[in-house]
Amino acid sequence: MDGWLYRMGENGLEKFSPHTHAQHVEGALCGAVARGVTLPADAWTEDEPCTQTAQAQGVKADSFLIAAPSPQSFLSWSACQVRVCSQAAGTLTFAAQKKPGEALTVQLLIVDA
Repeated sequence: MDGWLYRMGENGLEKFSPHTHAQHVEGALCGAVARGVTLPADAWTEDEPCTQTAQAQGVKADSFLIAAPSPQSFLSWSACQVRVCSQAAGTLTFAAQKKPGEALTVQLLIVDA
């Protein structure tokens, strides 16, 4: 290891200082907000892939966010292949290849620059 971090840029692989990266990440996360969203089992559409739109306070159409299941919802989330498929102001739409048979709890990290 040479002590540099690498990322893909417009002109190929770019290297940059870990110190610069840490400052960038620290600044970005200062505006991060954690939220929880519950996806009721009976709110999924019937067609597969099933969809469900949920209220998500703080989400904007262009928000960068990370969505992950709570530990209690992980197995069902994984088995049903749940994911975020679209977002708008105050809402997230989730899709699932198979309709979950139980309510799922989703953990969100919303990062706005």
